[in-house]
Amino acid sequence: MVKKEHLVSAYSRTIYACPGRDVKLLHDQNNSILDEIMLKEDCEELCIITAYNPFSEIIPDLENVRRQLKLKAKLDWLGYTVWEGVNRASDGDFPDEATWWVLGMGREEGRELGREWEQNAILHYCRGGKAELVWCR
Repeated sequence: MVKKEHLVSAYSRTIYACPGRDVKLLHDQNNSILDEIMLKEDCEELCIITAYNPFSEIIPDLENVRRQLKLKAKLDWLGYTVWEGVNRASDGDFPDEATWWVLGMGREEGRELGREWEQNAILHYCRGGKAELVWCR
């Protein structure tokens, strides 16, 4: 198991990107372009969640894709608007992970979903605020 101190450092430097909207988020930062997009979408908050690499243990690509598609099916069933994203380690020490940017999902629901999908943390963002790592474990 990876120590939480290492995870905090790594996740804080991760680039949370949404290529389809041409936006990126960094922990503890605001993104005015994303704020404008969210305003147009009538969205106050979002969570960035993945099903990849449970508890930061690298698993085979095929299993990651299967898990990610199951997560997407659940988000669709719950009625969320979802954008495709990718988490990129700033130092390249960890493989890119596909993510879902879940519009309208609150912090606590995101944390619970992160727990369900065996994630250490998710990223939560409120329009006009700063991106926040939310620990699931």
